[in-house]
Amino acid sequence: MNINFGLFPPLVHPPTKKPDGSRLRGNEKTIAKKQAISARALSDLDRWIADNLRIAAAA
Repeated sequence: MNINFGLFPPLVHPPTKKPDGSRLRGNEKTIAKKQAISARALSDLDRWIADNLRIAAAA
């Protein structure tokens, strides 16, 4: 299944540097941005699941 990254809200601080401090350019920048958006989505999903499990356990 493909992902349309244009549907996600923009990142507040998009990645601009590699771990060694040099600038990201071209394809590396695109990949880093998609990985950051995916990591944010997984974090949001984990929080959503935890909230819903807490609600279900209380009911």
